[in-house]
Amino acid sequence: MLQRADCVVVSYGKSGRTWLRVMISRFYQLRYGMPQDALLSFDNLHKRNGAIPKILFTHDNYIADITGNRADKADFRGKKIRVLASQAAVPWLSEQILT
Repeated sequence: MLQRADCVVVSYGKSGRTWLRVMISRFYQLRYGMPQDALLSFDNLHKRNGAIPKILFTHDNYIADITGNRADKADFRGKKIRVLASQAAVPWLSEQILT
């Protein structure tokens, strides 16, 4: 999957990855006339319209499970990478609100 991705969004837990996915999905819904319930999930929107990139969303620590490479980040070579991070207090705050 990583090798087929046009772009990779690498995040850490509770950094807003789902929120970002929803916002990007909404952009493509409006731009290309996708249904409102079409949520970006790697290549599902690309299959509907080839102009939409294949975007892989992953946590940094999960990529080794996909590639089997735990030594370095060589599997990311040649990919457009975006790192999503948030303030340290945000995970704590969201956990306090949810519990």
